[in-house]
Amino acid sequence: MTDRPPVLSPLLDVDAVAARLGVSPKTVRRQIDRGDIAVHHIGRLLRVSEGDLADFIAGQRKSQRKAVV
Repeated sequence: MTDRPPVLSPLLDVDAVAARLGVSPKTVRRQIDRGDIAVHHIGRLLRVSEGDLADFIAGQRKSQRKAVV
């Protein structure tokens, strides 16, 4: 058995995240600044992992159930 490093998901830049969410890069940067989207700092670059983006999207889901009176 060989010891292989874990396979990492690709890291996305702000423009790619914006395209996937259908919003502007400025909106993504605001969400990053608020801490809504987790980022990796690589030098001066901001990158978002696929997993962190999926977590953000899942956290935005709202229930459509109505209260029963």
